[in-house]
Order: sequence, then C-alpha cells, then structure tokens
Amino acid sequence: TARYEELASLNSRFAGKGPTLFTDFDEYSMYELRDLDVGGPDFVYPPAAIAAAAGGYGEPVDIDRIAPGALLAYPLIITRRDPTASRPPAAYRLLWQGRYYQAWGRRHGAVAALAHIALSGSPAAQCTEIEHFAHSSSATGQARLVAAQAPTLVRIPLARSPHPAHWGHERKGLVMSRPGRLSARFTIPDAGLWEVWLQGELMPTVQLRVDGRKLASIAGQLSGNSLVADTIPPIPVALSAGAHNLSLTRASAGLGPGETGSAVLDAIFLTPAREGSAATLRTASASQWQSLCGRSYQWIEIASGEPAAASG
Repeated sequence: TARYEELASLNSRFAGKGPTLFTDFDEYSMYELRDLDVGGPDFVYPPAAIAAAAGGYGEPVDIDRIAPGALLAYPLIITRRDPTASRPPAAYRLLWQGRYYQAWGRRHGAVAALAHIALSGSPAAQCTEIEHFAHSSSATGQARLVAAQAPTLVRIPLARSPHPAHWGHERKGLVMSRPGRLSARFTIPDAGLWEVWLQGELMPTVQLRVDGRKLASIAGQLSGNSLVADTIPPIPVALSAGAHNLSLTRASAGLGPGETGSAVLDAIFLTPAREGSAATLRTASASQWQSLCGRSYQWIEIASGEPAAASG
C-alpha cells in the first residue's frame, strides 16, 4: 500500500492544479488522484491527443511519442521513478519526488518545443542524428537545441546469468516460479554510492545481496499489470570500482500474504546516486550542435525563447 499512500499524498499536495498527465498504469490512480483531473494514454478512454503514447490499453507509455503541443493542456505530469524512461520535455521541471513517483510542473511561460525526437544508440550514432536535427527546417532563427542526457546504467544480463533451469521466461525477464537463486557478475566504472533498481512484479519475498552482503528483503511490489514493469524504489549501496557479485534469492513459499503470488523479474540495473533523479538538460544553439556530441541522450528538441536551466 505504500505506493497508493504516496499517490494520495500527491493528490493532497497538488489538488486543483491539474489537468494532470499520468504515465504509469494503475486504474486506482483515478481515485487516488481524483482532485488532479488525471488522465493518461494507458486508460480505457485516453485523451485523443496523447493516445498514441501507448500501444493500447494497459501498454507501456512512451512520453517521447506525444507531440509537444499536445502537452500544453497539462500543467502537471506524474511519472514513475525509472531511470530507463525519458524525463518529460524541457518545458517541465521536477517539483517533487517520492520513493515511487515524480511530479513535474510546466515552467512559467514555457511554450511547446518546435520539434522533439527520441535518441538511442551509441554517442557517435546520436551525434549524426543531432547534426541532421540541427539542420532541419525547424531549426531556424534563434532556435536552440535542448537535450536530456541519459543516466549511466550498469545492466545485469538476466538471461545470461546463472539461474534455475525451471524458471520460465517472459519477454526479456524471468519468471521466478519456484525457489532458487539468480547469480550475476557486474562491473562498476567508478567507486562511490550506487543505487540498485529492480523491475518486475514481486509479491513473495526475495533477498537481494551484493558481494555476499544483504541489501534488502523485497516483497509486495505489484503494479497495475504485468505488461508495465513495476519499478521498485532504489536500494543504495557503496561500491568500489571493478567487478562485483549480485544474487537474488526466492525462498520456499510460507503462509504469509502473497507468498505464492507472482514473481516476475524484468530487469536489474544500477545507476550512480550522484547523478540525481532527473536527466540533466544540455543546451546549444543550432549552429553549435557539435558541442552536444560525445554523450548519450534520451531525447533532443528544438526550442525557442529563454534557455532552460541546465538541470533536472
């Protein structure tokens, strides 16, 4: 119930300041956020202008697929905390963050971007896309480029990591249908405080360890449906640079609530805690597009008006 309690606190904090775009999938949110005039592309009757952001009812939402002008109707956007998902456009700034959700508010006087595209691939491949984007017909006059820098991700390859043969497979994840343990080895580029993120539907208790040290017991983490991965609040751990070992263990089912429930593990990854909770925005004039090259970004857009602060 912690996630619903957090949604209820958001309703109290921002009541009457909607309409609010909700990018997670959970129909109980229509009750918990009832004072925010909440809507989203994931519901049975999505607003027509943003329906394409999801592939259909109950499908994952990709905010990069929403036309910039369609967001003008939403002073607030509530997203799940998920470093693998794109942050909202530069017209929005982070207002509040909890363990599960983030609330974004449209900057005062912000106008819609002239164009917005998602970026993927290596920094070199993205540089080519940035060049084409900077030379597009939209990038004229005083237009400038704004890009959301992607966080550093250290991913755990679930399918290639040793795990019980009787565990099933669902999409890219594992179905932890019986007791067993996943063991994985990963490498950290820099020493410091890192955060471990799990995605999945984990009702029974699982034990997370790194280098033999117990980090957390995780249970009762269930989202709206199994198609939209449930991102569990990050677990901090101090690590040295180099190789480390991670294990995730499901024990035999007990008599407690949820012990025989779903245990689907979609992903495990780590991010540096120092990078914060929102992608850094970097800006450049269209003529200086080269200054953006050499990094990985979530998206880039062509904006006009005063530059947004280079922050979350």
